Amino acid sequence: MFRKELILGAVVILAFWACNVQAEQILMWEQVNEDGFGDVHNIGTWPCAVFGDYVYVGTESYWETEGGKSHSTGGQLWRVSEDTDWEQVNEDGFGNVNNSMIWPGTVFGTYLYVGAENNFETDEGGGIWRSQTGDPGSWEQVVTNGFGDATNGWVEPWVVFDGYLYAGTSKVRITEGGCEVWRSPDGTTWEQVNTDGFGDANNSEEPIYMSVFGNYLYIGTYNASTGGEIWRTKGLGGPPFTDWEQVNESGFGDVNNTEIWRGTVFGTYLYVGVANEATGGQIWRSPDGTTWQQVNTNGFGDPNNSVCFPWAAFNNYLYAGTVNEQGGGEVWRSSDGNTWIQVNADGFGDANNIGTVPLVVLGDYLYVGTQNLVTGGEVWETKGARVDVYVWSQYWEDGNYQLGLEADAVPGDVESITISGPSYLDTATVLHHPGDDPNRLYDDGQHYDGDANDGYWEVMLNIDATPTVGETITFDINFTDSSTEIKQATINGVFSETATLVSPPDGATVDTLTPTFEWINLSIPVDWYSVQIDDMNHSRVYDCDLPDGTTSHTIPGGYLSWETSYYWLVSAEDANGEALTMPDIFTTISAPPQ
Repeated sequence: MFRKELILGAVVILAFWACNVQAEQILMWEQVNEDGFGDVHNIGTWPCAVFGDYVYVGTESYWETEGGKSHSTGGQLWRVSEDTDWEQVNEDGFGNVNNSMIWPGTVFGTYLYVGAENNFETDEGGGIWRSQTGDPGSWEQVVTNGFGDATNGWVEPWVVFDGYLYAGTSKVRITEGGCEVWRSPDGTTWEQVNTDGFGDANNSEEPIYMSVFGNYLYIGTYNASTGGEIWRTKGLGGPPFTDWEQVNESGFGDVNNTEIWRGTVFGTYLYVGVANEATGGQIWRSPDGTTWQQVNTNGFGDPNNSVCFPWAAFNNYLYAGTVNEQGGGEVWRSSDGNTWIQVNADGFGDANNIGTVPLVVLGDYLYVGTQNLVTGGEVWETKGARVDVYVWSQYWEDGNYQLGLEADAVPGDVESITISGPSYLDTATVLHHPGDDPNRLYDDGQHYDGDANDGYWEVMLNIDATPTVGETITFDINFTDSSTEIKQATINGVFSETATLVSPPDGATVDTLTPTFEWINLSIPVDWYSVQIDDMNHSRVYDCDLPDGTTSHTIPGGYLSWETSYYWLVSAEDANGEALTMPDIFTTISAPPQ
């Protein structure tokens, strides 16, 4: 009677919300880890938190042998930043191979907290670890043995609400009771704040989600008997809190909607994902936490998308991932929460990437993890763009400037690109192809360093003026689906000096195939120097990047030939431009010295 009265008290709209699914628009994606971090048994890679300058990614270690016996070497926790490579920061499973999955993660105070799944029916219970730095060796366990109940195989620190860290649990076996909600004021002392399963042991098995929206904490459950439920509280009374209320009809009226997944706030709405293996996953939203509307077609039109996760807001879009065991997980986005567009190839081109969750944001990038039972989980990143544009300057020792322009796109997605900007573009000429239009970019493999039809649109221009830091170049992009986009790039660096070549001098003859080249550096620091050697047809024979401060370099054997002339120069470079000496010529002698 109590639960029925709560349901009747919530206003639930079950009518389908009219929405549009548009043709896919594939963004620029890049895989940024080795499959499974080098371990095929890391079947899932789960971005779990951003802490400091790092994205932290937990793994799920799992495989089965003959007879269905389950195995794990323990979940791992990895991190990466824009300036560092991947680094594992925990011992596998935090020292227990039965801690098969590390996820999720939440920042509370000055600590990063992560949960561990211990779900191999070992009756050890899940746990929570924390660290102030995230460094290897800095982790301490603050929850043990499933909060004292070893049947709590999942223990998950989810959110911070009203000054407390909240964590949820689920059971190894449904017969052992329902999910639990715990909170802590300091990360070490904990108290349970709900009754098990909110009074229903069927609210169990799978991990629960938590989200904060307005003045409430929201909880989503897994319930295979009557459908997933959403509960909320202001944290009043108790504990357990006395103001818990269910705010949806179980399963939104469909018993096949077994699980409520991942609440995300976007604009003025709370969005939740729903698992439905019969007709496809769903996304629902609410402006107030009690009135709900479905905002996608079931499974985004594919019933094999059994789960839909509205997971992250990024650059004014709400991003959602799916689980699809047939064609591979998908990533969708919406600018209004109602019209959805797929923005990745199914499974990122690999049908074994059956899940594309979760998603986290660090700086200019959105990171997505995958589940892959064949080669190991993957991590992909995107700037959320169909096209990335770049501009950089080149200064030559004779005082002339060139401007490099590039647009990176999905192959076949772009029809044409034209450019506009400072007036010197009107009198520019195309390097190597001076008769071509300087106000467009090319994808033919000839105008700069690209290969034909590879998605890299580029041109190098000779300009008759000095470019200025802060000048903006506009790229007018026409896509093959008839849509358009305007993007801009700014000149962020301009050199006005170059290195000075010293040895071998121009016109010199050398009696070795491993000569040493010497030069005088610029008066300002740079990122690196590059020694470049071309044959007399201007085809590259050798180049080598060297750290700032280097003033000589010996070319290794195997690159030069006897009785041959070559050009050589030195380039000083940073992320925004390049300064090049005029090339000198040297010639090797006709025969090896005796």
